[in-house]
Amino acid sequence: MFAYEEARGSYLGSWIPDFSWIAGFTCIAFAATLASRAGATPLRRRRLSGEGSQYLVIYGPYLAAVAVTGYELAHNGLLIGTQGWATIALAVVAFARQIASQAENNDLTTDLEARVAELTGSHARFFAVFDESIEALALLDRDGRIRLASRQLVRLAGVSAAELVGRDALSFVCAADRDQARGLYHRTLAGEAPSPIQVRVDSSNRLVHVELTLTNLLTNPEVAGLLLGFRDISDRRGQEQQLAASQARFRAAFDHAPIGMVVIDIDLTINRLNESLIAMFAGREEDLLGRHFTDLAHPDDRPMVEQIITQNAQGESPTMNFEVRLARGDGSIIWTRMSAVTIHVVGAPNYVIVQIEDITERREIARTLEHNALHDPLTGLANRTLFKHVLAESLSGLSGHEGLAVAFVDVDRFKLVNDSLGHDAGDVLLRIIAERLLRVSRERDLVARLGGDEFTLLLHDVPDASIALEITQRLEESLRQPVSIGGVDTYVTVSVGIAVAGPLPKGIHASEAADDLLRDADTAMYLAKEAGRARIEVFDKRRSPSGTKQLSIANALYRALERDEFRLFYQPVVDVQTGEIEGFEALLRWEQKPGIFRSPVEFIGVAEDTGLIVPIGAWVLRTACGHAARWNEHAAAHGRSPVKVAVNLSPRQFDSDDIAQTVADALAATGLSSDLLWLEITESALMRDTASTTSTLHNLRRLGVHLSIDDFGTGYSSLSYLKRFPVEALKIDQSFTDGLGTDRDDTAIVTAVIGLAQALYLKVVAEGVENEFQLDQLRRLGCDGAQGYNFGLPTAHDLLGDDPQAFFRGRRELSTGAWGKTSTPTPTRLVVGNQLAP
Repeated sequence: MFAYEEARGSYLGSWIPDFSWIAGFTCIAFAATLASRAGATPLRRRRLSGEGSQYLVIYGPYLAAVAVTGYELAHNGLLIGTQGWATIALAVVAFARQIASQAENNDLTTDLEARVAELTGSHARFFAVFDESIEALALLDRDGRIRLASRQLVRLAGVSAAELVGRDALSFVCAADRDQARGLYHRTLAGEAPSPIQVRVDSSNRLVHVELTLTNLLTNPEVAGLLLGFRDISDRRGQEQQLAASQARFRAAFDHAPIGMVVIDIDLTINRLNESLIAMFAGREEDLLGRHFTDLAHPDDRPMVEQIITQNAQGESPTMNFEVRLARGDGSIIWTRMSAVTIHVVGAPNYVIVQIEDITERREIARTLEHNALHDPLTGLANRTLFKHVLAESLSGLSGHEGLAVAFVDVDRFKLVNDSLGHDAGDVLLRIIAERLLRVSRERDLVARLGGDEFTLLLHDVPDASIALEITQRLEESLRQPVSIGGVDTYVTVSVGIAVAGPLPKGIHASEAADDLLRDADTAMYLAKEAGRARIEVFDKRRSPSGTKQLSIANALYRALERDEFRLFYQPVVDVQTGEIEGFEALLRWEQKPGIFRSPVEFIGVAEDTGLIVPIGAWVLRTACGHAARWNEHAAAHGRSPVKVAVNLSPRQFDSDDIAQTVADALAATGLSSDLLWLEITESALMRDTASTTSTLHNLRRLGVHLSIDDFGTGYSSLSYLKRFPVEALKIDQSFTDGLGTDRDDTAIVTAVIGLAQALYLKVVAEGVENEFQLDQLRRLGCDGAQGYNFGLPTAHDLLGDDPQAFFRGRRELSTGAWGKTSTPTPTRLVVGNQLAP
């Protein structure tokens, strides 16, 4: 601002012409002059101030000229009271031996006020925008020094506005980034319009990332400077860094993923792929980039791949998972699982990321597992599951006069081969039989191994049994040739049962019909064995031992296992000499309806004929062992003696190849000690095949279980075999116990059996003891154990609880004479007449 002072000097106004329209003044040695009347009048009420020495000041009646150097000067000052404008004409003259200037001025206030108002408003608007900008702004002079700073710059710099004015703008920039900022400054001065740069600036003793812009407005009369902008990009840079890190992670995950990955455009062009995919195709990246994605697929799968990926890219299916074959460069085919997802990018084309996993090995394993699940691992033939599935489908497809047949083939005396030559030799024999079955069957037929030495054939297009008989007879003929196993010629025969079926009646389910047909063929095979082996029998309901009633029972038995209709009852086995309960025999009952139990006499024979006794017997073993295990846990917890359990093995169950394994599995599953399990086998079952019987008995004894012969005396056992069998006890049949002491023959037989057992160091147990008289006779004869109604009726397991001994004691308190007395065994005596001989 100008300093105001009064002009000093001589009064020289008398000589100046008096022009009414021109105001004049004289300046001597740059001192103040006195205006003429015309010069004083227009401006005497206007007091002006201005910047620099090139401006005029009118103060009262005086007009002061300060360092005027030009001929015309338009004054634009800041208002002090009022504002005026003038045009001044100057001339230098000599007056009174002094150099002076004569000036003429013309008042332009009225004309220029409008222009001043316009410029003032424009400046006000600029500086308002400048100061209120959300960016930090600075107005620089040509040398890069700050002339004006916005509020945001003050806040960013952390100092006052006064401290910023005159300061080098580059001093805020981090030293490491200053050269970059200086380059921006020089390029801008040179007239370029450079792009913004990113630098770090010092803000309150911390570095802030900003985007720096510089605009050259030196030629703009309203600004006349360089406009510098600082945009704080800390948040954006943080986001960019996060994005960059995310992209880096994606690239790392993409490039090094263990499965193949590829990025394709929506037109299915490959534009990026990872290392795993390159390795999958055993090729080079440049050989795959730019190719159409479907080119990688097997020709037969290309339409499917293109349709799926296109639908995915168009958003019809956001994600897709599918299996497809790919063709590698060497011509090999691999199976892959693909997962495709479309990525939608705002302002850019969509693209699809496809993950490709090589599942060739997995599919091969799955195929192998599926094959193994449906085929016998030893022979490669179909197993029971596959056979029944195909049989059910074939039955459901029959119509008109069409028919099919099932042949059930069982190898005769296979256990003898297995036991005498070893299991490996048995396996060789089974494979040879499987090959010969395949050789005699037709291409459309199905050959299966159900397990052990049992095979089946599903014969299609068989309206009656004649074709089935022809095929199985060819098998018999092929087996007449000796089979060489380990250098030993072995002759093998088979027993075959055939069942024929036509179209299913309405309402009959195919799976049930398949079970029935397989059962009928099994029954016919069993008839062939009963008739002497090496025979073929065709199932005939009229000739079937079961007949109509038995057939109905057989059908119900098949479902009884599934419906859990079987129950176990238990009867105590008592030590005759001490009266203590030492164990229990498990007795099977069939609760076909709630509370109604069918007698074993009604269904055991049918179960034996149909082969159902094998799974039923396995259930009995497992369940009885489980019950006994719980009883013994309770007994051990209360310091009582162990509880034994006896289970009957049916003839067919005993003949099965895996009976030892079945017993072992039951013991392992329940945790019962093998020493507490007694297995009872009927005398007739033991004598069917003595060589095989001996082997099976030894296998069972090796498990640690005990063996006894049930119903001894009712069969045709040879004493020589009895000596060789590894049995430990004989059970006297109830039919002999009934007449003990009253019937001469029964008494003699019982006495002889007890004597025989004692001679062979075998334990003997009498069944069917119903009164104290019989018990007393057995005690006198030296019998070890007894069971029967005299000690308790067979009772359901559910009623016995954890302590079955206490249950039966509570039902019948045993007398000291009958149960509790301990005595020395009486020597064996024979019955002579009706008297016991000494």
